Amino acid sequence: MLTQPYTHGLWARTAPPAPALTALAEHLRCDVAIIGAGYTGLSAALHLAQAGADAIVLEAEEIGFGGSGRNVGLVNAGMWIMPDDVTEMLGKTYQERLLHELSEAPNLVFELIDRHKISCEAVRNGTLHCAVGCQTPQQAAEARTKVVCFQAGYGETSPHHAECMRIMLPVAEQMEMRQRMDDIGDGLALIAAETQRR
Repeated sequence: MLTQPYTHGLWARTAPPAPALTALAEHLRCDVAIIGAGYTGLSAALHLAQAGADAIVLEAEEIGFGGSGRNVGLVNAGMWIMPDDVTEMLGKTYQERLLHELSEAPNLVFELIDRHKISCEAVRNGTLHCAVGCQTPQQAAEARTKVVCFQAGYGETSPHHAECMRIMLPVAEQMEMRQRMDDIGDGLALIAAETQRR
């Protein structure tokens, strides 16, 4: 990836150039050395500096060269795993702490943008939850339930998400089956009408 100039796509073509930096050519001493100038590394350096630590960030390429410069610019409070799985992995106490931190993360991002006057065309438009790829009624019902729970304030980062899903999923499953039965009925009616025409 380091030798492929086109991997950053639209973001590289529309963003201002990264600051010109020089290679490290001297011995430096610091409290904390951070490897990688992506979102995580730069955020760590910023927060360490605000707390009074002497932090240095080292980057092999340029700021934001890795995954931070290749994402789609979304600021979401979520994970790639379900909250119940986090409970199994970490236990309830740490699951609740992690979900709380995740739910507050977007606010922190926008606060940093405002405080440091970062010119990045930031727009707060909420969160988009898509139900793409639902191939079974169960998957569609789960997607519908997630939307209902999110709208009620019990999204995936809420400690009450699992309870909301447990209560609402049977209702969504019934709605999904009813919708599918209606679709089947409509399809059969169309077939019958076409058959009579012939």
